[in-house]
Amino acid sequence: MIPEIDSSFLSSVLANIQEEICLYDESLRYIYCNSFHVENEKRNISGFTDLEIVHKYGGDVFHVQEKMSFMRESLRTMNQTEIEEIRHTDSGNRYFLLRFYPFKTEDGTGRIISIAFDITERKRSEEHVAYLAYHDPLTGLSNRTFLNEYLRNTLVQARRHERSVAILFLDLDRFKFINDNLGHEVGDQLLKNVAIRLKECVRQDDTVARLGGDEFTIVLADLAREEDAAIVAEKLLDALSRPFMLAGRELLISGSIGISIFPRDHEDLSSLIQNADLAMYLAKEKGKNNFQF
Repeated sequence: MIPEIDSSFLSSVLANIQEEICLYDESLRYIYCNSFHVENEKRNISGFTDLEIVHKYGGDVFHVQEKMSFMRESLRTMNQTEIEEIRHTDSGNRYFLLRFYPFKTEDGTGRIISIAFDITERKRSEEHVAYLAYHDPLTGLSNRTFLNEYLRNTLVQARRHERSVAILFLDLDRFKFINDNLGHEVGDQLLKNVAIRLKECVRQDDTVARLGGDEFTIVLADLAREEDAAIVAEKLLDALSRPFMLAGRELLISGSIGISIFPRDHEDLSSLIQNADLAMYLAKEKGKNNFQF
């Protein structure tokens, strides 16, 4: 036999649980909520205490109709359900998992318990993992995985709308010499600064990706004129030619760029990438610090 628990003791336990706990009647009016719920929802509650909330309609307090709709459906079906909720706070967004537990009292009256779990850290961790899946951790640029998906989608749109797309392969000249002689820390800082300059040379809708090492790819989507690719390549080379001030030194580098144009050079993605790569090596053979088609 389960012993009866003193109500004051139970209230004390619920008040100190570090999760939001609420009990509603079948009209979704508050019967009980703990102080942790009031504290976390204070932006919406607007000064109510946990005692003042009792008997108020949940929707009047929070104005979250989606939440109310889920609770009504949970009560109607007597099935447990859950939703995720984003709350805007002064310190940024916080994420909560809300679980609803409907039940009936001995006289058949509907009740529903709501428990809210703060899952902010879990969500941020998931977002960070998702970010790393498509971004280079050093420069913050798109990585090879993102680039391949982006190129496939971009070429589909280009075929549909009969547009041109330019793929520019860029390899830094003299980077290995700097990296080997001044150290990887200076080399990494140089790559970060290069990434910033490259992004400044293209439109917001264009993509700059780092493939690894000192290799970068720039995709110019929705190219109005094929000669615009040459104009952008010139801008990229000019940006790289300006000195970089790192570790108290003035560092000079340049770049070699190979350009492949869809659909002029090829319509197949792998062939376009191969053509851009070959054109980049041709630029190296022609003395570096230039671009070739």
